[in-house]
Amino acid sequence: MSAELPEDLLGFLRAGRRLDYDESISQVGYISLKRAADLAVTTIETFPNCQSIIDDPYADLDGLYQIDVYDLVAESERYDAEGLLSWIVALKQFGCVDPEHGDVISFPDLTWTELANDPLRYLDAQWADDHIGLRALPWLLLSFQAQ
Repeated sequence: MSAELPEDLLGFLRAGRRLDYDESISQVGYISLKRAADLAVTTIETFPNCQSIIDDPYADLDGLYQIDVYDLVAESERYDAEGLLSWIVALKQFGCVDPEHGDVISFPDLTWTELANDPLRYLDAQWADDHIGLRALPWLLLSFQAQ
């Protein structure tokens, strides 16, 4: 496990705690978090020219963005757990990555303690009308691998 993960996150996971929110109104439903000992960097791949970002310079190229993350969700009741809630290594921020639609949403200056106190808004950020977080411009921050 890397020292690049926030200590409040690691303490939360080591204590075996879970996020407390109303699962019945959440887009993702019930989730379970990974154990601290199970966290490892993984790479999520997503395509350029995602539906929420304009003027992607790689839009017409055949390739993928590669996003290194610590995926925090072990299981999700309604969605694939990949990218639902992650620590995005290049940004050093919590966020979510939607591999299917190409969105990368980050939560600047958010601590794990703050996230854990109001988890629903961050878990459901991909579907929220208020667009919580920032939609990252992947070509500025993330690796692009031409195919």
